[in-house]
Amino acid sequence: MYVVLTKDVKDLGYKGDVANVKRGYFVNFLYPNGLADFAVEKLVDKTAGERRERVLKAEELKNKAVEISKKLVSFVLEIKAKASEKGKLYGSVDEKAICKVLAEQAKIEVLPDQVKMKESLKKVGEYKVDLQLTDEIKVAIGVKVEAVEE
Repeated sequence: MYVVLTKDVKDLGYKGDVANVKRGYFVNFLYPNGLADFAVEKLVDKTAGERRERVLKAEELKNKAVEISKKLVSFVLEIKAKASEKGKLYGSVDEKAICKVLAEQAKIEVLPDQVKMKESLKKVGEYKVDLQLTDEIKVAIGVKVEAVEE
């Protein structure tokens, strides 16, 4: 059965897409949760414009991400933090801190969920941190954590 998605559904599609789903999935999950509606011709035509706009925005976003990735390919963030004599930070450097420093030093705004780290940085040193700019575009940046001189 063909349905029109009214919201983004993971592993199925985005708002405005026409999807072929089993009747039980539609009746028991999609429709009661307001995620999809019957694919009538009027609704399909209405959402076609939304899909075109979304494709253009995605293309524009991808182009911006490519520009940003080219700029960041050899960029090294320098973060100064209080540390012990052995090089262990008193706090830690997390995704939010990296976003803040990236905005200050490179004039690039990213969201904390775009910064991919296994764990917070807790020692002085040099690290590689991944930025997931879009689904396809990922760039690794250098992060140099230095102790603050008091």
